[in-house]
Amino acid sequence: MLSNKVIRSSLSDLNPGLDIHSLSISSGENLPHWQCNNAIYHVSYRLADSVPQSVLNQWLREREYLIEIAGQQSKELSEEAERKAQYLYSEQIEKYLDAGYGKCYLSKAEIAKMVANSFTHFDNVRYRLHAWCVMPNHVHVIVEAIPDNDLSKIIHSWKSYTAHKANEILGLTGAFWQRDAYNHIIRSKREYRFQIQYTWENPEKAGLQNWSWRWKTDII
Repeated sequence: MLSNKVIRSSLSDLNPGLDIHSLSISSGENLPHWQCNNAIYHVSYRLADSVPQSVLNQWLREREYLIEIAGQQSKELSEEAERKAQYLYSEQIEKYLDAGYGKCYLSKAEIAKMVANSFTHFDNVRYRLHAWCVMPNHVHVIVEAIPDNDLSKIIHSWKSYTAHKANEILGLTGAFWQRDAYNHIIRSKREYRFQIQYTWENPEKAGLQNWSWRWKTDII
């Protein structure tokens, strides 16, 4: 895993407004989770059945192999390889999700509306929303935690509430969301604009027309 020193240096170079000394990294199910004061994040999580475990395991093995091979050559290459491996892993998942695998419960208007409402409920109270999109089997949220509010707790509250309500509406039991969530610190104004547009345009990229379940700020 990349060292905090390397990540702090990168964040400082690209976005001096971040409180890099507050950076913390915790381990998720498949990827590390980064948190930093004054950060804006791209958060994404998916339905439990949206990627078969066998496929996910294969991608994880590929990711670890790339990092291991690079690590045998040099520390610097290993660090670059980890960034590349994480990017490729995320790209693989995104393409799979956009293909519409699984039961796609979020395509149901009642479920999509409930999930969207979970985002907007505490907007400007616990966090500030910059964009969001509810796709058929996953969601994207561009969000900024208000001071004294922990991002992991915000994500947990979204997932816990909506999982309970969705299972109730659908008459289901068991896991609704996958355990982990992807979160990425946005590092520059240019990347901020890219991530906002990426979130907004995800339905068209996936071949969905007249998609209602999305929102973005007008201030970019």
